[in-house]
Amino acid sequence: MKGFIKITDCSNVEHNINVDFIYSITNILPRTEKDKLISVIHLSHKGENKVFSDIRTYEVSSNLLKRLEVYK
Repeated sequence: MKGFIKITDCSNVEHNINVDFIYSITNILPRTEKDKLISVIHLSHKGENKVFSDIRTYEVSSNLLKRLEVYK
């Protein structure tokens, strides 16, 4: 286990996520100018391609990736 990062989801709930479970990060583009960009963190067990959970956050994916670089 490498470590954990804290993520605040779109409902303002904090999650401590094991970085080893992060499978990928994708974006949901805003439909209107008033909407915000949403980053979706897909969680999977190491070595598996099946996603077991998604967490949606307003944090920009580039910021998430910068925070994950610490654990490489």
